[in-house]
Amino acid sequence: MRFSTFGLVIFSALGSSRALAPANVTWSNCPDTTGVECATVQVPLDWADESKGMIPIALSRVPAKTPQREGYMFFNPGGPGGSGTEFVQNLGPIIQFILGRGMEIISWDPRGIAGSGPNITLFSGEADYEAFWNPLYGKGHLGAHGNLTITSDVDFIMTQVSAFDGIAQSLNQKMIERNGDLLKYVGTCAVVRDLVYLVDSVYGQGTDVNLYGISYGTVIATYLTQMFPDRVGRVIIDGVLDPEKYGNNIPMKWAEADVYDVDFALKSWTEACAGSKKCPFSNQNDTSSTLLTKIDTILNTAIRSLCHKWTSRAVERLPQKINKPPKNVVLVLGNMGDPITPYYSARRLASSDQLGTKARLVLLKSIGHSTLSNNSTCITDVVKKFIAGTPPDDAGNDDADVTCDIEQTIFGPVPSAWQQFQFNQTHDEPTTSSNSPSGATRFGASYSLFFLFASAALLMLR
Repeated sequence: MRFSTFGLVIFSALGSSRALAPANVTWSNCPDTTGVECATVQVPLDWADESKGMIPIALSRVPAKTPQREGYMFFNPGGPGGSGTEFVQNLGPIIQFILGRGMEIISWDPRGIAGSGPNITLFSGEADYEAFWNPLYGKGHLGAHGNLTITSDVDFIMTQVSAFDGIAQSLNQKMIERNGDLLKYVGTCAVVRDLVYLVDSVYGQGTDVNLYGISYGTVIATYLTQMFPDRVGRVIIDGVLDPEKYGNNIPMKWAEADVYDVDFALKSWTEACAGSKKCPFSNQNDTSSTLLTKIDTILNTAIRSLCHKWTSRAVERLPQKINKPPKNVVLVLGNMGDPITPYYSARRLASSDQLGTKARLVLLKSIGHSTLSNNSTCITDVVKKFIAGTPPDDAGNDDADVTCDIEQTIFGPVPSAWQQFQFNQTHDEPTTSSNSPSGATRFGASYSLFFLFASAALLMLR
């Protein structure tokens, strides 16, 4: 993989920015919403050189419902590329109901996304989009899905590995042709600097930064702890994407870690789905074993390698190690069966090698992506107490400081088999009381391919 420096800069003092007076933020009702307000704040395109101009950053908030605001929480829903303003407009009122009427729920569109600049585009319009993708579809072409239970279709798919690489190169070339130098200004470090400036502008200069980061949002939250350790307020990191691997490796390398828990999650999911009338994948007589056989049949192949050819790099990158202690304790949350961001990454971030005593680790005994994927009174209580200023006690080791259960799955009661799973916190991969199904292993590999390819355009800048 070829790396272009594009004038790579790592600030000597990560937390320092050019002095910029906080903005005067004017709020108005968001279109087609009730009780949600919108605003726009201008920030430098390049935080190291304001002469390069300014870009707009879009904000949305659900104001506190009490006469005196009791607190605030910025949210980032992940992606990369998730719109924070849409997140708040859709879920902000529900989150406020859970956290309390006195809590202000707020988010922003990270630069390059939705309502925030710079305007990063890949296709000029629908015709350009179709002209690029349509030739890939049809029999004998890369986009022909085929039937993975038919040997000839599987053989064809396995011949297409190099074609995926070619598509990545083509997409990279289109991205550079359409956006040029703008690409180097939409990295994660710039997003963190924007966030700190937004806090200064909305809540007062020097105010502690409160942030709930989910999935890729955990990278933003972790970078915040390293770039601005003295500004860390109530920071919650949920569904951890390993920030060191993300920042210092090509996608194939860090995505290998992201599927550590896929086998475990798949086995657990089939236990909950089997025989449930609420699970469309299951017949009345299905068991976990028969469901795994179905999945093994469907996912009987996987494309094993994919090399991306993204050549753009952000002007500011974070140093390799995540080990700078933040001012306040951060809360790190992880599911024991997260198919996208494994518990291993949460444990590593909260370990003595990284945030150590400045982190509290919470393990949710459930499957799904982030702790928001299932209802847990325990998780809600831990989060509310943390926001109020009372983090969990430190257990004094690298294992979870708190372990939480869920009340039920989306299919009904928690399967009794879940209680028998032996989850080993001290190893890179979880284990179950039974052998991992071969189908789950193939599922993990297939997921890796899908994740890498579908997210490629948004993962090139770190």
